[in-house]
Amino acid sequence: MAYHNFEADKASDTVSDLGSELNAQYVTKVDDAFTLGVKYATYSADDVNVDTDKLWVWLSTAF
Repeated sequence: MAYHNFEADKASDTVSDLGSELNAQYVTKVDDAFTLGVKYATYSADDVNVDTDKLWVWLSTAF
């Protein structure tokens, strides 16, 4: 799990706090050949007002 807080290096008149993001990821082996992964990220924009949620699900194989 990871947390990020985004701020502008130089504050402008309208935007200085760019928001925060929380990420969580889980990966597990299904058997010898397959790995299943799930990742979720949520971004909360403060001054920008564009909140975003994303979910990834993947299956990988090795042979």
